[in-house]
Amino acid sequence: MAIKTILTPNQRTLLDAIGKNKAIAGAFYLGGGTALAEFYLKHRLSEDMDFFTETEFDALSISAFFQEHSTENENFKN
Repeated sequence: MAIKTILTPNQRTLLDAIGKNKAIAGAFYLGGGTALAEFYLKHRLSEDMDFFTETEFDALSISAFFQEHSTENENFKN
């Protein structure tokens, strides 16, 4: 039986919120091991998500977005 997702429910919720935010979704992309594991290999779980961009951005607004979408059980690091 194939694994359908390696993401936790909180990670899935965060990705959905990012997808609805045009400013973030248009500038950032998910990369690294989590992206490989979720979309290709399904070989492991991941505790972090790596986002990359090639454009300048307002770090305070990004930080505010993650704080707004965090829960008591999550640690967001910037």
